[in-house]
Amino acid sequence: NANNAGVSIFQQSQTVLAHVLKKGRHGLWVDYPNVEVETSRAAQSSVRPCVISLAAEQIRNWRVEDINGTQKLTLVVISESVEQREGFELKYIPQFRVLRLDGTYRVEIWRQKANDVWSIEEEYEPEDGAGKPWSVIPFTFVGAQNNDAEVDTAPMIDIARLNLAHYRNSADYEDSAFFVGQAQAYITGLDEAWRDHLEQTGIKIGSRTPLLLPTGGQFGYAQVQPNSLIKEAMDQKERQMVALGARLIERGQAVKTATEAQAENEAQHSVLSLCANNVSAAYEIALGWMAQYMGAGEGVKFELNSEFVGKKLDAQMISALLSSLQSGNLSQSVFWDNLRSGGLIDTETTNEDIKDEIDADPSGLALE
Repeated sequence: NANNAGVSIFQQSQTVLAHVLKKGRHGLWVDYPNVEVETSRAAQSSVRPCVISLAAEQIRNWRVEDINGTQKLTLVVISESVEQREGFELKYIPQFRVLRLDGTYRVEIWRQKANDVWSIEEEYEPEDGAGKPWSVIPFTFVGAQNNDAEVDTAPMIDIARLNLAHYRNSADYEDSAFFVGQAQAYITGLDEAWRDHLEQTGIKIGSRTPLLLPTGGQFGYAQVQPNSLIKEAMDQKERQMVALGARLIERGQAVKTATEAQAENEAQHSVLSLCANNVSAAYEIALGWMAQYMGAGEGVKFELNSEFVGKKLDAQMISALLSSLQSGNLSQSVFWDNLRSGGLIDTETTNEDIKDEIDADPSGLALE
């Protein structure tokens, strides 16, 4: 329950990653409810910190300042709205939540009054689990390149532009198909008398209605010749969008020497894996703040999957992994992780589950 509204951290992190891909920017703010809590342990345990997911357009203003040689976030302005019931009517009143760091961290809620004047509705200074004021604003940006305060380019902006151009082609194609797609009937060889006669009696077209024409008169349909230029433009853009989408999961392929390639192998990443790693880093920081609110200590770990191209383990690779395991050059956890990434072990099965199953079967092939 990441946001105290029933949304799990797994579901929330998926949404955050989607926002980072679409907009290149997101925000995570850790809040602790400003409520009076009873002294009983049961009452205290019911109040928990939460992670608030903030879309890029909600983060209206921010400021980073140098404090004793360290760049710190000193201001974040968040755009919100609060519900207000008036009888059977529900109104949404705009407000701004201002997070300030002026020596210590405090929260201000500014709300718009009836006369369009903004004033502070509420103000409080959160404390950590030890009852001390915060020396940082528990807010972190999540970006497409890194998690600093700079606005990154949205990874999907090129696909979005192509999609818009594809929509224009589609609109032109549909308009053309409607305008010239229907056959145009025509009659030739009529003099003025036949023309006036047909105008008075009307023209009926169909297999059971003969159309009387003068000698030399002809009836036919004019059909526009096929023109696939717009359709070809649409198909080309579809192929380009597929290629751009594939680049999101392709690892960087710069030309390097053998030594550079070995040294920088771990640094190669795809756009999608980089965004996933940024989301993981932001959540680790946010979970650390939550732990600090609860006085739970450190050691928080959170990591999203960043391998989006499945590994294929052949018999030779499996044999090599097994040999390294039996010779003591590879740990069981690394061995199981490789089998899991290769699709041979269910992703939901943990290493502890595997060990328990092996230990519970004395006749199995448990490897010590």
